[in-house]
Amino acid sequence: MIKLFPRFGGKRLLANEIVNMFPSNYENMLFVEPFFGGGSIYFKKEPSYQEVINDLDKDIIIIMKGFKKYDGNKISNFINNAPSNKEYFNKIKNDNPTNPYNKFLRIFYLIKNSYFGTMKSFGKTHKKGVNYENKYKDRLKNTIILNKDYSYVINKYDSPNTLFYFDPPYEESKNIYENHIIDYKKLYEKLKKIKGKFILSINYNKEFITLFKGFNHKILKTKYTNFNGGTGPLVKELIFKNY
Repeated sequence: MIKLFPRFGGKRLLANEIVNMFPSNYENMLFVEPFFGGGSIYFKKEPSYQEVINDLDKDIIIIMKGFKKYDGNKISNFINNAPSNKEYFNKIKNDNPTNPYNKFLRIFYLIKNSYFGTMKSFGKTHKKGVNYENKYKDRLKNTIILNKDYSYVINKYDSPNTLFYFDPPYEESKNIYENHIIDYKKLYEKLKKIKGKFILSINYNKEFITLFKGFNHKILKTKYTNFNGGTGPLVKELIFKNY
């Protein structure tokens, strides 16, 4: 599927490798993603019988609910015909629509036309001529979309038949996104008690290898999106799982 918007630490380049680590029967499991972000893994995997996506960023939730509700062709028409320049970006940024659909379009335009999708400053990062059709509407139709703390999501949906994919904010994402503060020790304590299966992806740090040492781990190499919309140098990524 077409990438909806850029996110620092996004898993677009690792999506195949991570999905290949999923249990062979994951389509028959409840899939839960407590830190949704740009959703590279969700959109790469095959749909599961039930799915839950969650993020603390309310703008991401508005976008996902918008693509679930509104016509993809109309969204494509707006985003492809709207001017992509600093003046129009600032105009949209200063707008305050009350209509839910226009509010959705405003947020989607800003996130598509800003560095790292932060909506703070103009940065031309998307191509014109993209047609979203209704692929996202169809993909999201049976998905529960939440705006909760990750602990709530774990407590509500954990079961022996749950597969969690965790992609929490990275240390390097500080000052880039609003909800970047994570207590990794608290996360570890939650992961220890999970009844289902999980995969955790996080930036490479030897302290994380020590902290999460009770789980199987693997080191992958990848690249992250940079401020120019391209990719930066090769970096290490840590993958942990409890199976």
